Amino acid sequence: MTNAYHHGDLKNALIRTGLEIIETEGVAALTLRRVARETRVSHAAPYRHYKNKETLLVDLAIAGFERLSETFDKSLAGFTGSAAEQIACMGKAYIRFAMDHPDLYRLMFGDRIKTKTQYAGFFRAYDSMYKMLLEMVQNAGPRAAGDAAITVITMWATVHGYVTFILDNSPDPYVGSPGQIDRLMDKVASFL
Repeated sequence: MTNAYHHGDLKNALIRTGLEIIETEGVAALTLRRVARETRVSHAAPYRHYKNKETLLVDLAIAGFERLSETFDKSLAGFTGSAAEQIACMGKAYIRFAMDHPDLYRLMFGDRIKTKTQYAGFFRAYDSMYKMLLEMVQNAGPRAAGDAAITVITMWATVHGYVTFILDNSPDPYVGSPGQIDRLMDKVASFL
């Protein structure tokens, strides 16, 4: 890795380096010392922004949510389909993101960050996805507020469970195939 740090924004340099490590070697390879070395700063430098590894992981997960949001924006750019078609399009983008960035996805949704509710930035990033889906479901037609929330949770849980199935069974050529993903998302969209 060639993430040399030159005077500027140390925190973002550490995040970029951390993301590179996760993408190439996984979360297990990530330490504050390693991030410092790869960023070419002293071993003490990360402690200016992070009190421990978990606080760095939180910022990396937030960066993951930002990337996922950008993925959604790209997949929906110029999209003129129905709400059900938009949901299906977003679901496919979510699945592709997880397949392309499995370690980052697992960091975002897994148990590496033990105290997620203590981090306001993490909660906001996670909650923004829920609110975006909730708005799409509500725009699909009139329904009671509780029904819309349960619909979102059902759709998200279905797609999230399927992603877990894909990541845990990646050698299987049928799991996560384009045809299977299309059929799953048609079913998820029918929840509307």
